Amino acid sequence: MSSRSVTPIRRVLVANRGEIAVRVMRTCKERGIETVAVYSDVDRNMPHVMMADRAIGIGPAPARESYLVIDKILDACRRSGADGAMIEIDTLNDSASKPKAQGLMPGGILRCSFQS
Repeated sequence: MSSRSVTPIRRVLVANRGEIAVRVMRTCKERGIETVAVYSDVDRNMPHVMMADRAIGIGPAPARESYLVIDKILDACRRSGADGAMIEIDTLNDSASKPKAQGLMPGGILRCSFQS
């Protein structure tokens, strides 16, 4: 048995959109976890953005310039103070993003711990 203490996740960044994001956010809210949405310019008024406690723009409409750029997602994690993130790994088709996403657990869950 490990003696490490586990810090609960208090804020989750959801790097997805549409029904998946809404379901994740609903579950987080039911458990008292704050949510952060990321959105492209055209998704600014989408349900997942309106439902989130906070929202951060990550760029232009094409997913390859916003949702699929792992550096933008990680920057949004830092800026929002999220200590966890749900990222759809399979969508990270950019070869430069893959190594940066290696630390993700199965299902695309990332435990964020950024130090200034």
